[in-house]
Amino acid sequence: MYADYLEDPATRYLVQEKRVVIRDHETIWKIIHTVFEKRGGQRDSEILDAYHYTTHLKVGAAKIYLEDLQSLYDVDLVSQSSMYPVVYKLQLVLESFFANLVGAIDSLCQEVNVAFNLQLRGRLGFWSMKDKTKKLSISDTCLSSVFNLFDNSEVVECVRTVCKYRNSLIHRHLKPYCAIFIQGTDAISMRGTLEELEAYTSAGLSIPRPVAYGIFQRSLRRRLTAEDIDPSRLLVVWTHGPLVFFPKAENLDKLPTELLQFDFDDTDVKEVCELLYDKILSFIERTYQPLLKHIETCLAF
Repeated sequence: MYADYLEDPATRYLVQEKRVVIRDHETIWKIIHTVFEKRGGQRDSEILDAYHYTTHLKVGAAKIYLEDLQSLYDVDLVSQSSMYPVVYKLQLVLESFFANLVGAIDSLCQEVNVAFNLQLRGRLGFWSMKDKTKKLSISDTCLSSVFNLFDNSEVVECVRTVCKYRNSLIHRHLKPYCAIFIQGTDAISMRGTLEELEAYTSAGLSIPRPVAYGIFQRSLRRRLTAEDIDPSRLLVVWTHGPLVFFPKAENLDKLPTELLQFDFDDTDVKEVCELLYDKILSFIERTYQPLLKHIETCLAF
């Protein structure tokens, strides 16, 4: 094992160059290499160290793929070349991004399993952890805090969304007509009521209603309201692309002929990824708080 946290090249690269710092990660690492090794034994300390290390690397990989996604927006999406290679690149980046987010969650579950000596067997992930821990009798307040996080509705919805993106992108390749591309600066024309809004690009291409809502909100930084719409005239909103819109996570597995206008997300997919990354990072850090407290108190740090 390394004697210093930043002695490991991958850790040093993520922390110093990519600024991927998980709160309490280094503190827990130090305890694993000192107190936990003495009290829990070398085997368990090495297992916990491996998962703890992996969690950081998976979060770091997701951050790197976020940067790749930004580069895709900056270079490939601003060109007027064929969308087919761009869609394929987008597929690869997003697939890797979500796979690493799920990998970070899986690794975190294993950390909890070893640190709290739950002795849960088999492949562990967020959903199997939730299911298996329902049968446990819990007296440890730190462990109760961890399980409360796993039952938190916002956390559950975030993980469910991440898993749906991951599963859909890996098992069912994204096709060009399942993504809405807005390139460069364009005038989006809207007409109708808020509930029956029709929207078109300057080229006359129809775009889904939620996409129009999202463009309006992005352009004017507020939600579209009924007062903004006069059915007797056009509402024109300028957008400064590129933008990419996907079906909502729960609709990603629908066939193209099954997709309806309201099945699309109203948020650009890059913004979706950034938000989910921040939420998963927050979930990991909030899990580390009681995990760290448990190690400090139960192992007499």
